Amino acid sequence: MMMKKLTGLILLLLLAACDVNQPKAPLLKGQWQCRSGITITFTGQQDYIVTSPASESAGVYKLTVGENNYHRIEWNPGIADVEAPLPTRFRYFENGKLARLSFYTHVVDDAVPCERRL
Repeated sequence: MMMKKLTGLILLLLLAACDVNQPKAPLLKGQWQCRSGITITFTGQQDYIVTSPASESAGVYKLTVGENNYHRIEWNPGIADVEAPLPTRFRYFENGKLARLSFYTHVVDDAVPCERRL
């Protein structure tokens, strides 16, 4: 009886350890306020709308979940001649009240920070 309990406990611990190491998808759905007056809205169906003081655009995206909160987003995959509204790499953070995205290229100073209330 004790051996079954011990085996069950070991299996639970292994499953928990496997789950902790799996990258988690960021919760993009909703409206994000970004620097320079840009607003991006993710519908949750892989659609987005970007509005800025100069224009509005819409399209689709494909999310690639990474590790340590580093992720990639492909803007309008398979559609030629469409300019990406923001850089393709980003970090995601949340603290229970606020979620933050930081889109960046190779230059950290050029990062585009965005945030939304949870």
